[in-house]
Amino acid sequence: YQANGTLGRIIFDGEKEKILIDFVFPPDIARTKYFLVEDGNNDREEEVVWLLSLRRDRRIGNANEGLLQGSHYFFYDLLEHIDEFDYSLIRSRENIFTILAEAKTIAKVYGQLLIKVEEIAPDVFVYREIVFYDKKGEAWKKETYHDFFNVWATYFRPDKITMLDLRTAKKTVLKFSNWEIRPLTKRDFPIFQRNFLKREENIPPNKCIE
Repeated sequence: YQANGTLGRIIFDGEKEKILIDFVFPPDIARTKYFLVEDGNNDREEEVVWLLSLRRDRRIGNANEGLLQGSHYFFYDLLEHIDEFDYSLIRSRENIFTILAEAKTIAKVYGQLLIKVEEIAPDVFVYREIVFYDKKGEAWKKETYHDFFNVWATYFRPDKITMLDLRTAKKTVLKFSNWEIRPLTKRDFPIFQRNFLKREENIPPNKCIE
């Protein structure tokens, strides 16, 4: 992905809710790595960063509201939080459906979401827009998805995602390339070990799911 001139690779282990972000550009943050873990019950998040300048990894305080380098995304945004919200369909028009998601308990970051999904093909739905509201119910950020393309026979993925901060009018544009969608294999497992962060080299492109 590329965000505001920052280039990196994002590797997911969806079953265990693990994400590794490996920055490759610009040079001053190259080989910086972030490792995020969330347990199966969404009860705990771990945020670890490895910095070349320190030659070691260290934990970062609040994983929920820590900002991803050079962007308007929180680390919270990268992990699944489906079970934290109650959902209700509030509008449908042709193939566009608007869904209200409200926090079930005390909101960790967002009080509610307004989600627009599109039936892009029969029984295949994609996100078109998400408006994020803060804990007080005020609109905060808007994420839009652009230029979907078909991967394999059933997957549709956006070529670009934009996150707009509604308060400052500043935005982050994520540009995706070199999609590789495949099951995780044994060769991927070392990537999701914390000691992998200590390696100074970047992850080879053929060893990641981008």
